[in-house]
Amino acid sequence: MSRNPEVTRSKILEAARKEFAERGLAGARVDRIAGSAGVNKERLYANFGNKERLYDTVMEMELRRVRETTPLLLDAGEGVGEFVRRVFEINRRDPSLVRILMWEAMSYEERGLMGDGSRREFYRERVAGIQEKLGIADRDRAAMVYFVLVGLALWSTAMPNLAHLMTDGAMDTEDGLGRLEEYIVELSERLVPKGSGA
Repeated sequence: MSRNPEVTRSKILEAARKEFAERGLAGARVDRIAGSAGVNKERLYANFGNKERLYDTVMEMELRRVRETTPLLLDAGEGVGEFVRRVFEINRRDPSLVRILMWEAMSYEERGLMGDGSRREFYRERVAGIQEKLGIADRDRAAMVYFVLVGLALWSTAMPNLAHLMTDGAMDTEDGLGRLEEYIVELSERLVPKGSGA
């Protein structure tokens, strides 16, 4: 175990991210997270208090990663297709956040959302950026545009089984996923062309 508190904290967060992606909040076990991080449970509790606060911290970490890796560059001449491409590629390489969100969706009605306020603020910022950069007058419409674009980018990561079945395995290869990515980018550009005001 590292004596550096930041290294210890990072190891716990990475182990927790993997555990939550594999098992969701309800199925995640603190002892597995601690074991994977190479710390004892007491160290985990000292850093994060409880499993729910650890989950909130992992979600905040993941949203920071999303903010840093998928900036809205629409005012720099980028079309929505390139934004969708970045979201597609990042989540294809590391589907952890998509999996965490899927687990969360299955228990949302009985539990509500952890960290609702800070997460909602993140998405408000994103929607405001879409609204401003695409010139969409109605905020609700901008939210729907953002939701649809992210949905296009994430669906094959969220549902690889459906991609496999619907395409008779054609999306199981790098070439197949590359063709799907190009189609999603093209479709996004058609749905929301530059300067369209959506």
